Amino acid sequence: MVVKLVVFKSGLILIGNVIDVCIGIIAIKEPLAVFAQPDSNGKGNIIGFTPYLDYSEEFKTGIEFKEEDILTINTPVNEMNSQYSKIFGSGIEIVSALRKV
Repeated sequence: MVVKLVVFKSGLILIGNVIDVCIGIIAIKEPLAVFAQPDSNGKGNIIGFTPYLDYSEEFKTGIEFKEEDILTINTPVNEMNSQYSKIFGSGIEIVSALRKV
């Protein structure tokens, strides 16, 4: 399982553990919807997560999606991956080796 950002043609963005189920179908375990809201000074956005269908039986095992509904599948930046890991993973924060000062 690999944590990925999945962008749908509808504009929905999910982060979660992506599993190939079969040809044309993927499943996302413990998906969170990603949303952006303006920060307090209005000069940027704050990224937030909200559970996606956490009231379904498949939330833990993997909610299935048709690949034809997906626009892109991407690797999240370390900071986003760390936040997801704090919620569902080991809780270990992933720190990049190089930080610009």
